[in-house]
Amino acid sequence: MAAAVELYKPGVQVWVEDDEEAWLQGTIINVEPDSYKVLTPKKGEQTFASPPPLCNEPDQWQLNDMTNLNFLHEPALLQTLQVRFQQDLIYTYSGIVLVSVNPFKSLPYLYDASTLELYRGQQLGQLDPHLFAVAEESYQCLCRTLQSQSIIISGESGAGKTVSAKFVMRYLAISCGTDVKQSSGNVEDQILASNPILEAFGNSKTTRNDNSSRFGKFMQLQLSEKKVISGAVIRTYLLEKSRIVTHASQERNYHIFYQLLEGLDSNKKEAWKLTNCGDYRYTNQGVAHVPDVDDNKDFLSVCSAMRTLGMKDDTIESIWKIISGILHMGNIIGADRGISNQDSALLASSKLLDIDDKLLLTWINKRKIVAGKDVMLKPNTKNEQYDAIDALAKAVYSRNFDYLVEIINSATAKEEHLFIGILDIYGFESFDKNSFEQFCINYANENLQQQFNSHVFKKEQEDYVKEGINWSFIGFTDNKPCLELIESRAGIIALLDEECIMTKGSDENFCDKLYNNFKEHEFFSKPKLSGKRALFTISHFAQKVTYDAAGFLEKNKDKIADELLDVVRQSKMPYLQGLFPSVQKPPEEEAKRAPKKPLTVGSKFKASLRLLMDTIYTTNTHYVRCLKPNMAKLPGLFSRSHMLEQLRACGVLSTIKISQAGFPGKVEYNKFFERFRPLTWTSGDDVVQRSKEIVKEYVKEGNYQFGKTKVFFRAGELGLLEAKRNDVLNSAIINMQAFIRGSVQKTYYHVAVHSVVLIETMSRLFMARKTLRSLRESYSALLIETTFRSFLYCKFFKQSVTAIFIQKLFRAFEIYKQYKSLQVAHYSAVLIQSCYKYFSTQKTYRRTLDIIVYSQSCVRRKATAKQYRILLAESRDLRNQHKEITEKASKLELKVVELLQENEMIKKLYNEKERELLVKISALDMNLNVERKKNSELLEKIDQLTRDSNSYAQRVTKLQNELVSVQNAMKSSQQLETRASEKHLATELYAEKKLLDEYVDVETHETLQRLTLLQSLNIELEKENELLRKEVSELKRSPSRTPSNELLQKDQQIQLLTSKNAQLLNELNELSEKFLAFSQSNTLKSSSQTSISSKRSHRRFSDANSISCLASSIDDLVDLKDSQECFELQETLSKNSDVPNGIQMFQYNSYELPELFHSLSSCNSDNCSGKPAVAFVISRCLRYTVYFNLTEDRNIICQSFINMVKK
Repeated sequence: MAAAVELYKPGVQVWVEDDEEAWLQGTIINVEPDSYKVLTPKKGEQTFASPPPLCNEPDQWQLNDMTNLNFLHEPALLQTLQVRFQQDLIYTYSGIVLVSVNPFKSLPYLYDASTLELYRGQQLGQLDPHLFAVAEESYQCLCRTLQSQSIIISGESGAGKTVSAKFVMRYLAISCGTDVKQSSGNVEDQILASNPILEAFGNSKTTRNDNSSRFGKFMQLQLSEKKVISGAVIRTYLLEKSRIVTHASQERNYHIFYQLLEGLDSNKKEAWKLTNCGDYRYTNQGVAHVPDVDDNKDFLSVCSAMRTLGMKDDTIESIWKIISGILHMGNIIGADRGISNQDSALLASSKLLDIDDKLLLTWINKRKIVAGKDVMLKPNTKNEQYDAIDALAKAVYSRNFDYLVEIINSATAKEEHLFIGILDIYGFESFDKNSFEQFCINYANENLQQQFNSHVFKKEQEDYVKEGINWSFIGFTDNKPCLELIESRAGIIALLDEECIMTKGSDENFCDKLYNNFKEHEFFSKPKLSGKRALFTISHFAQKVTYDAAGFLEKNKDKIADELLDVVRQSKMPYLQGLFPSVQKPPEEEAKRAPKKPLTVGSKFKASLRLLMDTIYTTNTHYVRCLKPNMAKLPGLFSRSHMLEQLRACGVLSTIKISQAGFPGKVEYNKFFERFRPLTWTSGDDVVQRSKEIVKEYVKEGNYQFGKTKVFFRAGELGLLEAKRNDVLNSAIINMQAFIRGSVQKTYYHVAVHSVVLIETMSRLFMARKTLRSLRESYSALLIETTFRSFLYCKFFKQSVTAIFIQKLFRAFEIYKQYKSLQVAHYSAVLIQSCYKYFSTQKTYRRTLDIIVYSQSCVRRKATAKQYRILLAESRDLRNQHKEITEKASKLELKVVELLQENEMIKKLYNEKERELLVKISALDMNLNVERKKNSELLEKIDQLTRDSNSYAQRVTKLQNELVSVQNAMKSSQQLETRASEKHLATELYAEKKLLDEYVDVETHETLQRLTLLQSLNIELEKENELLRKEVSELKRSPSRTPSNELLQKDQQIQLLTSKNAQLLNELNELSEKFLAFSQSNTLKSSSQTSISSKRSHRRFSDANSISCLASSIDDLVDLKDSQECFELQETLSKNSDVPNGIQMFQYNSYELPELFHSLSSCNSDNCSGKPAVAFVISRCLRYTVYFNLTEDRNIICQSFINMVKK
């Protein structure tokens, strides 16, 4: 200090403290033993008892590294940062720390491709300070030492941490390259794609920053053995959950909510019932839009980044549904008597999240209370309902955020040991009201500050050991007691967790415990004016912070009802189920043995922070401190007081204090000798030795140390050397100026003497020349006079001749002029006379015209007055009509009121008619069901008839076969025996047919009775339907109201009944046609019987004909629409190999009958005769010909069948 006191002289620039500007520059005007008088432009003269900080020389204000300043203190740092900031030099070194000042404007030249290439492969300090230099240094350290690296980026909100982290990631991803063989996709794109996703879900607008990260992030860029990036892992810390449900008026919620509402497809927005951000409680509390931010474009970037990371479309859609569901969840309206089950927001949220709305409503309105073995349900108050909704929204959003981080890690993470970690974490915070979030943030900064102090101290000691100087232990302010106050077993976090376990725990009890346990702790104090509020103060490394304990317990618990979590776990959405995996409850014995300490937010944050610090301690650390130049976020504005607060909070001044405790001044020998060479007059080539001589001569013993490559100085010694160097240079300059000034004056004297001699010579020469010139002028004057006189005589003669000629011309011109004047006077008189006559005639014409116009105007005035009186009368009529219209309008309004009343009456009548319609519809449904049962019983009986007919057909076929065999066996017998046997067989066949006819007649009679009953019921149904249609049409035509949903549903029911009635009518028509065909077949049977008795020669044809008619009569009783019968016939025909292919492929379709006719006509005797299946098909074809009235086709089939039988 004694050496530094010598520098204080009048005229020296110093720094003076100021409340507004932090430090002001002043000039010393007087120095006394214990008094320093300083003059400042703002405060005038001030007197200080202690010496104020000295100013550095202006050439040091732009140094790249602030530790190289001669005078290292707060104002020197501020001045250097301000000067560099004003020149857009936003990066400055402070030892091992890179200080970055946010310019609040775009500087694209700092981060373009050319700048990136410029820093590749360069050592730290070779180029200007830059983020790229720190990133390159970390990569080179990893390659040299094979040790993982960490880059810690810290600063307050709005200082540019997130942007700095992105630039570092971009530099490393491009500069280091990626390992293509170890990655399925482009690792560089995947790593960079994580930024827009995390910013959308974790960043928001605050009062300090438009894109503030509301979580901590530690990204590990993993490097393979080839020293190229092969993957990345992201860890996040302490997402601000409270922002999801509430935020300040000048802030926004997380960006993703606004991006979703702006960028989502309109069809999905309509389907998910999304509108705009002003309609939702979670987004309408603050500002909706950020200047220069396009939410639609950012939403597309997020979607593109998700696809780059390999997310499927259904996963992305599930994420958007969850965000939309959270928005709707915030709009659920609480009520003291319970939320309504028809709440639109509740239904929309449940639908989007695919959960049971009834269960969700139950556990929002109620909560479960366990008292011992008793469990009871207690209704929630309105505030408790909102708390439950907000807790569920925060839980779903935070789990979704964590799961997104897991997805990113699964896409980018690899199994590597070396990595470069980039820590983007919140800076130290101190507000008017500090809550649990600020407590956790400052706790994290305390850990980082301790690591920073130990790392800087270690670097300082390593530098001393490397240079081989004698040194002793350097002491510095350690914040370990503050950390123990927070994280020890009996610390603040432990007491907070203990209070959370208590059933009657409260924030006030928690504060009382803190007061009792830490009342004598040096880093803890109780505010004097706390009153009844639960306040406590902690002395952090940057400053004292007072915390408001209100809400500490609730935020630390972060509790949500297990029943609500179970509701979410029962969701049918697979993605949401993955966010909330089911938890298996341990057995009762294990549950009793297990500790009952809850996993609180504080304990989880403490564990994750400890893991982070353990990771950082194993790496080589690099530091980037981001500073915010002003709170208004304006470019070019530098607030010195605000910058000083940040310098104190970010630890830059701690680096200076640690450096000042040792030998902060470090200069290499060659640079030192080059700088301070004027202090020595010795000669020699040994720079080190000559530098040592300078130091020993001008610096006191103990204030310096000689290293191997550098010379070390105590604080202020370099400034003293600079002052002595300036004195030496000043004296040398004065001597040089005296010598130069004497030489100049001597030169001036010799030049003056030479000039006097030269002037005298020139003056004599001038006088001689002047005399000679006068003589020459007198002779020349005489000659000129003679010549001039002769010239004048000649000129006078010429002028006289010219004058005579001019007189002649003038006299001639005067005569000509008089002639012309007479001629002009005559022409003017004629012109005046003509003009007078013209104007007199014109005047007479105008008078006449005026008289005519006046007479016309009088006539028109009378007509106009008459028309005006008519219009005035009409206007009076119109006013009367207007009054009448007004009276009518009032009457119409009364009528409208009456019509509205009538409308209400019509509505009541309409409701009554609706009830009557419902009763009638129910009665019709009952009648229809009864008729269906009867119809089914009828169909069953018809099926039974069909089966009996098939059995009779088989017996007839068997009898025919026996008849044929008997005929073949009796050819050699006598004709009488043959006739007797044939007559006997015919008699048996006739008896069988008679029995069958009787049975069929009975069934036909019963079926006809049922048909008549169905027809009568059908007529009644048609009448009822007609009445219903009339009533519905009258209700639709009613102008009082529009058709409601219930009316439309009833109309649809009536239409269904009408269609069913039409189907029943079709079935009745089909049955009637079947019985007509059946009667025709009976006629054919009777004709066949007559032919048997009359014509013996055609007996075979008659038998075949009767068989085919019998088959057709049996088939008439079978419903051809029965698909089971179709399948059985197909199977029978497909098994019979003798049936032609055309018959095998035959389907029950009337349009394919010609194909079957062709197949039957082309049949030969080998594959068609005597086949029952073919006979069955032909009988079925005959049924179709009868059904469709195909007479020609029926004749063809009969003829083909006769030919077959004959063969």
